[in-house]
Formats: sequence, C-alpha cells, structure tokens
Amino acid sequence: MRRLIALTAAVSCIAVASAASPLKFESESRNLGRVARKSRTETVFRFVNDTQAPVVITGAKSPCGCTKVRFPSRPVMPHATDSLTVVFNATERGAFYKKITIATSSGQQTIAVRGTVE
Repeated sequence: MRRLIALTAAVSCIAVASAASPLKFESESRNLGRVARKSRTETVFRFVNDTQAPVVITGAKSPCGCTKVRFPSRPVMPHATDSLTVVFNATERGAFYKKITIATSSGQQTIAVRGTVE
C-alpha cells in the first residue's frame, strides 16, 4: 500500500512539473569551463514552446548581480523555437554554480551555469 501511495505521489509531482514547464530547453545546465577573472562570458540556451498556447517570459532571476539574462520580450508561439542568453561577469576566483529562475506566463523553470574563475 505504501508503494502505491508513493508511486501515485511521484506521478502527480511529475505531472505538475510538466504542466509548469512549457519551455523545453536543449540543456538546462551549461558548463562554462575555465573563465578568466574580470571577463564576461555569454552562453545561449535554446528552447521550444512545447504547448498549444503562446508563452511569455516575464522575468529571470539570478542569485547575484554577476549573472544577467536576456530573453525575448515577445510571446513564444506554440512549438516555436527561441533562445535566451545568460551573461556571467567573473569577479571572484573559484568554482561557481548559478541557478537562474525563469518566470513565464505558465509557471517557473530553472536553468544553471557553472564553471571556475581563474
């Protein structure tokens, strides 16, 4: 009985996550590798709107001011492909992992960049 309840809960969580994630990214994480200190690195995340309705990206939030996101201001039409750009300004030496929350008209999603600043 416990297994049945656990399985039902897991399936429900997956269904909710799928409903809240209309944008399907080619990759939700990107390794920027070794980055020179005081440099600026850009990476592009491509995605497709995997729904039957237009999706609007309403914002993007990063954990600090060193990571910015440029995203399309127009609605992404159903099954259309588009992209957003993450810009990382390397200020401090060491490993980094920046999780970025993308807010859409259908919910929130996360992508991430990581690497090492030398």
